[in-house]
Amino acid sequence: MIDSFQRSIADLPEVLLVCVTAGNDDFLIEVTTPDIDAWHAFPADRLALRREIVGFRTSIVFRHLRKTMLEPLP
Repeated sequence: MIDSFQRSIADLPEVLLVCVTAGNDDFLIEVTTPDIDAWHAFPADRLALRREIVGFRTSIVFRHLRKTMLEPLP
C-alpha cells in the first residue's frame, strides 16, 4: 500500500517529491503551485478525498538553502 500510494501521489502534476518518513507523519510531499489559491486547494482536491489519508498538515517554505556539493565527512 505504501509503494502504491507513493507512486500515485508522485504522478500528480503539482508534486515534486514524495518521501516515506518515520515518526508522527508517514509521508512528506513537496508540491508547487502557480499561486496561493491553488496551493490551498491542493490538500482538499488531491488529498482529502483519498481513503488512505486520515489527516494532513501543510507548511509553506518561504526560503531554502540547498547544498549542491557535499563535503567529505570526518
